[in-house]
Amino acid sequence: MAVWQTELRQTVIDVTASRNDMAYHHYAVLEDGDSPSYFVKYSSESLLEESRTLQYLYNLAQFDPRAPRIPKIYDFFTTFDILRREYLVMEYIPPPTVTIGKWIADVISWLHACPLPLNASIGPVGGGIIRHRFFRDGDAPIEFASVAALEIYINKALSIAARVTPKEPLLTISFTDVPLQFYHGDVTYENFLIDPDTLDIWLIDAEDIGILPAPFSTFALNGSEDPLLRAVSSNVDIFRWDQMKILYRAVYWIHMFSNGPFGLDSYGRETPKKIDDNVSYQDWKLEPLPPPPTLPSKYDDLQILEVPVLPRRWDTWKFLPSV
Repeated sequence: MAVWQTELRQTVIDVTASRNDMAYHHYAVLEDGDSPSYFVKYSSESLLEESRTLQYLYNLAQFDPRAPRIPKIYDFFTTFDILRREYLVMEYIPPPTVTIGKWIADVISWLHACPLPLNASIGPVGGGIIRHRFFRDGDAPIEFASVAALEIYINKALSIAARVTPKEPLLTISFTDVPLQFYHGDVTYENFLIDPDTLDIWLIDAEDIGILPAPFSTFALNGSEDPLLRAVSSNVDIFRWDQMKILYRAVYWIHMFSNGPFGLDSYGRETPKKIDDNVSYQDWKLEPLPPPPTLPSKYDDLQILEVPVLPRRWDTWKFLPSV
């Protein structure tokens, strides 16, 4: 590890440790002499999925003149002290003074058209829990292994609805021949910055960006009274789908049923049911699960990422020791 990286990490750890537990889990370290300004996001939950998604989009943006600007991530690391904590250290971008819905729409259009990674799975780049307002509280109940598993889950919700509500017709949905594309599930002013001098627009948070069938991109931009979403959706060529009303019906019941997995695993298979209180389970003779994807044994084995995340509120700290 380079000396600058060691010093940077120690500074970040010290500043974070000095913060109140109730403070926002992000802060900016402003420029001091020759040291660059940077922005830190930290969490006891995983930031790896967001990092991989931002890294992928950053790489695409370097060779695409139509792309928004995406800040570099200077470092990504994990500490295991009293608590496990992950850190993203990113290029600092000052808060915006200009925000225009049409420009944000151009970023969303670019995102929808981005080529997918090779053998792309649904959710964040590299896999993980889907974040999308289709699900209650924004998080999928399980990590879906495929589009087929997601389809089974939605149809299970629709079948339960028809069973518990006599007047509810039995509806089904199919994603056959529906393309996959990137979506942005949290289009707010806070996640985009516009430089008033250069008119460059920055896409700075990928927590709610991922890959799903195209109707989910449409869903993310519709059905809201938010004036920004209305402005963006009116300037984006959204995907038209004849089963969109069924998708909206499914989300109603998924939220009503508290976003549960409906007895399904990540592959859309029924999970064994309890027989008694002794945690004995019925033998369903399921096929063995495939091995999980191989991940680095330590996050430090990952290459330094290149990219950030705009907080809800900016909290600035003076740089401590110079790097």
